[in-house]
Amino acid sequence: MQWPFRPVIDGDLIPRPPMESWRLGRICKIPIMTGFCTNEGSLFVDLKLSESKQFTQFMRALLPSLPDSDFDQLNELYPDPLLGDPTYQDDRVGQDIGPQYMRTEAAYGQYSLIAPIRQTAHLASSTEGAGPVYLYHWDVFTTLFRGAAHGDNLKYETFEENTTSFSDGQKEISGILHAYLTSFICHNGDPNRIRGRYKHRPLWKPYSPENPLTMMLGKGNRELIGGPVGTPAELIHDTWAAEQCKFWWDRTELTQEYERNGMQKRDSEQKHG
Repeated sequence: MQWPFRPVIDGDLIPRPPMESWRLGRICKIPIMTGFCTNEGSLFVDLKLSESKQFTQFMRALLPSLPDSDFDQLNELYPDPLLGDPTYQDDRVGQDIGPQYMRTEAAYGQYSLIAPIRQTAHLASSTEGAGPVYLYHWDVFTTLFRGAAHGDNLKYETFEENTTSFSDGQKEISGILHAYLTSFICHNGDPNRIRGRYKHRPLWKPYSPENPLTMMLGKGNRELIGGPVGTPAELIHDTWAAEQCKFWWDRTELTQEYERNGMQKRDSEQKHG
């Protein structure tokens, strides 16, 4: 896991580092719908990570520019279950899954996707003249070990027949998400205009720094792994992993600088053999 891939700053399509564009207010001021899955990192982390040192080794390989004090803080934000902290203790641990998997998956997913997505919502909604921002959190578990993984929501967005035909519960959450999306696309960024069969869905109010609302989709839905259906949609102030995301927000430019320097170093090495 040493591929923190990012688009290339080419001076044309991407004229400058993203954080600089946010500071200058030079962004496309359009309505935004963005969101994340609970287990964004689960597809990219070894299920069998078992030793405490493997967590730090993973994060150091990914982000060698972070100072030692940050790695100490990471071990506080993502506490080691082998030291008795219950936060990332996992009753699935056994032959197929190691005790370090859950905390490593959380750290990578929040660093790479969840924190940046939340930061996008925060910065876009803070920009004068920008369009409304609608943030969601997808929590439908598709598999036992990978949970609500990266991209799991896509088949629900399109109201896919294989998904909707599984049960009434899966059809309901898919129909609600599909209704929000089609309304957003067809009505100038308003997810609430089209009502139709799913007119009972909650009113989706925009995110703002003062009122950071998130549409929680499929909260607690574990039907596909033998559990409850959960709540299809609920507009909440989502504080889940807020402290961890703040840690990554504070280091956005540091990690971007490392990635840019890393790309320049690789380009130079390739150029000179």
